[in-house]
Amino acid sequence: MKVQFFSPHPLLAPYIQSFCYAQLDIHNLGQPLDIHPIGHSAVAFVLNEEPIFEGIDTNIDYKFRFSFTGHVCQHMAFKPLVKSIEMILVSFTCNGAFKLFGLPQDELTNQSFRIDEVLPNALTIKSKLEDHANDAVMVKTILEDWLLRMVTHALPPTPGVVQRACEVIQQRCGKGRIKDLCNELNVTEITLQRHFKKEIGLSPKLFSRIIRFIAINRFIQENAHVYDWQELVYRYDFFDQAHFVKDFKDFFGYTPANVHLSVQNLAKGMVLK
Repeated sequence: MKVQFFSPHPLLAPYIQSFCYAQLDIHNLGQPLDIHPIGHSAVAFVLNEEPIFEGIDTNIDYKFRFSFTGHVCQHMAFKPLVKSIEMILVSFTCNGAFKLFGLPQDELTNQSFRIDEVLPNALTIKSKLEDHANDAVMVKTILEDWLLRMVTHALPPTPGVVQRACEVIQQRCGKGRIKDLCNELNVTEITLQRHFKKEIGLSPKLFSRIIRFIAINRFIQENAHVYDWQELVYRYDFFDQAHFVKDFKDFFGYTPANVHLSVQNLAKGMVLK
């Protein structure tokens, strides 16, 4: 898989982590394509003209080229339809899509929408994107120019309680109790839950579990065959090994010992460090 990241314009930095060009060769059309949580929502434009894959028991589908996808919080499998997939992905900050678009996230989780279903004004650039689909850099530029125009109407980038909570959760790799986090931020659990649902689409606890999974998966990828499962149970504050394995499988689709079986994984290179 080929992945290339581009930093956003400084005015977009409070809302967008990165632009990402991703290209994945499919070696076996009969083998499922895996996607796991990546910790953020995204706008995607597919450079392929034809549909790239179809869902297997999931609400996410890429029969349309220009889409908005909410936070993914479970493993999903797809049937690939082409031998090579190319796309440009806009990776938002934890609540960047909410702040930039004023778009409540609680109805968007685990779903992908044709872009005009959630952001009607995006249709103004759809034809232009399609005309330049053979030039990934130009597609990125068109998307960035459109997003810069949205900043005028965006919510202020001043960090609120959700962003502060996300920063702490990410710094701690998803470890720690939400109750302790609320005490640290001087906010009630109910209030934090309400803001998380609206701005991210997930509960604080589920977001923490996803961030912990991402940290574990990265550790496994970077330390292949040099790890001990019990060490990871201890390192990432799991109650026991059974809880660790279940959590990992829920998000990744495979147990930690079988990560090598996910040979066609579209999300693998899209998680930012």
